[in-house]
Amino acid sequence: MPTKKSTEKKPRLNFIDTLRGFSVISMIFYHLCFDIYDFGIYPLGIGTLPFEAWRMSIVTVFLTLSGISQNLSRSRLRRALITIGAAYLVTAATYLFDPHMYVVFGVLHCLGFSALIYAVFKKYIDRVPFAPFVFMAAFIVLLIIKFPTVSVPHLYAFGLCDAAFTSSDYYPLLPNVFLFLFGTSLTPHLTGEKTSAFLTRTHVRPLDFAGRHALIIYLLHQPVMVGIITVLLDKGII
Repeated sequence: MPTKKSTEKKPRLNFIDTLRGFSVISMIFYHLCFDIYDFGIYPLGIGTLPFEAWRMSIVTVFLTLSGISQNLSRSRLRRALITIGAAYLVTAATYLFDPHMYVVFGVLHCLGFSALIYAVFKKYIDRVPFAPFVFMAAFIVLLIIKFPTVSVPHLYAFGLCDAAFTSSDYYPLLPNVFLFLFGTSLTPHLTGEKTSAFLTRTHVRPLDFAGRHALIIYLLHQPVMVGIITVLLDKGII
């Protein structure tokens, strides 16, 4: 007969939603700046060090928090497959918009396949000794390494691209899967009684909403912003 402890639902770590929501808002503003630059409205410094640091901070938080959430989830395989499906929806939509520069393997692809890897190999990944340090070290080392251009096509998921490869958003599994796994390895340290209580009660409700609906917001925000900018340009307002 199951004990009371085994049937109790664990409290939601609301602070994780708050952090994810903050990153969602930051991502929206970053993409707005990118759109303003891309449409030639104003020459913002996209690609410069400050903007690259901003972009990297958003991706780092997303990947880490996604790893934490994947470990906490009771439906890991389902979450992974939903994310992968959403990723290829982005691929299809961006291909229709511009078949010469579309998203081949972007951040959603990376998140989805990282989640799938963890869902399938969880029992082995969780046994890695000193896992947070190992995964972060692997991420940093592979981030520094410059991957060579290869003659074999279709290895872009692993960071190996041929000369003809292009993608308007590109986050390969190497090194980024290790940042995701860094997040999964942090989870046991966040679920202790005191830490869990702090993360549960410390949050900002509006950001929680954005964090809990991050995937939908991600899918919709760019088409909405591009549509608005296009209309404003056509009417000569900007």
